[in-house]
Amino acid sequence: MKMIQSKLALTSILIATTLYSCNNKKTESTEIPDSHTAPTSLDWQGSYSGNLPCADCNYIETDLTLKDDLNYTLINQYIGKTPSISDTLEGKFTWEGNNVKLEVIKENVRPSVFKVEESQVRQLDMEGEEITGDLASQYVMKKNGN
Repeated sequence: MKMIQSKLALTSILIATTLYSCNNKKTESTEIPDSHTAPTSLDWQGSYSGNLPCADCNYIETDLTLKDDLNYTLINQYIGKTPSISDTLEGKFTWEGNNVKLEVIKENVRPSVFKVEESQVRQLDMEGEEITGDLASQYVMKKNGN
């Protein structure tokens, strides 16, 4: 009988010790910084097209090509404007977080910053902020099949 009591006591002590040690473990949370950014995580190289809003024409047919060597080509065609107007800008761009800044465009002349997203770019306003409101979705240019 004493042998059974000893085994029962020993088993109880082992169970209690195991439960105590499992509940008393310190968990150290080591947060890994999120290094996923547009330049490293997205397939951003290629051409994007869209019809952007225009104050004095029907819309601006826009094509933006971003190249691996950090060069770009921006083609704008102002639809519904007489006489017909189009322009092509080429130059370097720089990354600012998930945004690309087109370097040749003069400040406060036209928007020069685009937010790079999955399979699209979003033209930002003159201050580099995302456009909100009813027209917000019209400032998105979809990536072409490249």
